[in-house]
Amino acid sequence: SNAITMENDFDMASDHLVSNAIEKGWCKDKKEFNFAKNYSEFIYTTFSDAHNRQSCSFDQLKQSTGSADVSTMFSALQSHGSWSEPYHPGKKLTGAQVCMHTGFGPVRESQSVASLVADLTEDNKTYWITGTSAPCTSLFKPVWIDAGIPDIGQSPVGEYDETSLFWQHELLHRRILKNYEDSMQLGRQEHARLQTSFVKQAQQAQTQGVEFRQRLSQDCFTQAGDFEKVWQNRLWG
Repeated sequence: SNAITMENDFDMASDHLVSNAIEKGWCKDKKEFNFAKNYSEFIYTTFSDAHNRQSCSFDQLKQSTGSADVSTMFSALQSHGSWSEPYHPGKKLTGAQVCMHTGFGPVRESQSVASLVADLTEDNKTYWITGTSAPCTSLFKPVWIDAGIPDIGQSPVGEYDETSLFWQHELLHRRILKNYEDSMQLGRQEHARLQTSFVKQAQQAQTQGVEFRQRLSQDCFTQAGDFEKVWQNRLWG
């Protein structure tokens, strides 16, 4: 959440971490030392709305204490916090959302550009990646280290590239931002169905061989891409 969360409960530290804070006048002594408070950059932490974003993450997880699974983590990363009215990315100057969209400048000029969830089970270690911005408009696809990542085109750079998965999705994302609630409604049901299907298939594939998991991973990326094209066509009408 762009904030330091380690305070004074740690096992190891650099030799002069505490003494440097005392010398700089950030704390009086070792007993008063608090890493997060002493070493945070006030302006960056404040204007990134870091503590509110952290609270949003914690609130999401607390609701699933004892029952959290990969779908719980997807939802946490896709969260926009508590809104009393239909969500609109551009309504607030700063953003307390975990899923960040660019809003009113010059304060909120950044956005979530990729998301990852690691499912570290005894059978296998499955990594769920979007490869695209805005987790709320993205699908998490399964990959395995030994099976590799499917061909997703060129790595994204600062300019649009139609061969890049990131930029292909960004066309959809930016179109959705113009009319968020209505646009999301056009794809929400199919988005949820596909995500549930991906999770079920990946869980069943954890004990399968490398080639099987390679094919499944590629198929999930293909299905996600095909769905996003359909979603875009609905938005362009």
